Amino acid sequence: NLGTGANAIGEVALTIGTSGALRMTLEKPYLDPEGRTFCYYLAPGKWVVGGAVNNGGNVVEWLNTLLFEQEKRVYEELPTALCKTEIGAAGLLFIPYINGERAPIWDGSARGTFYGLSAFHTKHHLMRAALEGILYNLKEVLSILEGIGGKTRAVKASGGFLASEDWAQLTADILGYPLMISDSPESSSLGAVLLVEASALEVETGSVIESNLAKHENYLTVYKKYLHFRDALHLLEHQNKALA
Repeated sequence: NLGTGANAIGEVALTIGTSGALRMTLEKPYLDPEGRTFCYYLAPGKWVVGGAVNNGGNVVEWLNTLLFEQEKRVYEELPTALCKTEIGAAGLLFIPYINGERAPIWDGSARGTFYGLSAFHTKHHLMRAALEGILYNLKEVLSILEGIGGKTRAVKASGGFLASEDWAQLTADILGYPLMISDSPESSSLGAVLLVEASALEVETGSVIESNLAKHENYLTVYKKYLHFRDALHLLEHQNKALA
């Protein structure tokens, strides 16, 4: 949070690397009665509340292994995949829990699912559905944080996902907020320095990725379907465990 400059009320720090996390700075500690979020002391009058997810870039790497022989090919194909497919991946939903999940469900035994798979779906549909699923999961975490700390004013982003302009734009469109990106690529290292130095240094924003609000509305429709099927499939998983 310090390294990205997300220290004021309403500012959210987003990180997507191998996994992912969203964090919000509050003026007092908050312990979620449902245990969905963490809470850490940062500085006098500042507490970080957030949710970490298991599934981020590791899902994309897994998909690359399934679909391509060439390393990192999936990132090269992303622009084509998003261009050739429509929002919602032609009815294909992806629940991204291939590594179990922390926030928002906290279930290490949860499993990933492609739902709605048909013969006409292509590898590009799988790629779009996977990215959308990762981001719908993070959007749910963001919704939980907003329920705790109020409306988001800014999303300050860091992590390896920013190397892909298409993934970054998709993130802004699904979350419905511009992504503010620091000039410093190592926000965690910078934050450690600022913490040790007790510095009030302002972290400058290098660029901003605007959210396409028309697309955001369409993604919201798919997001509601995602939540519906995620809940149903998660319940079914628990029922199957009870029968085992």
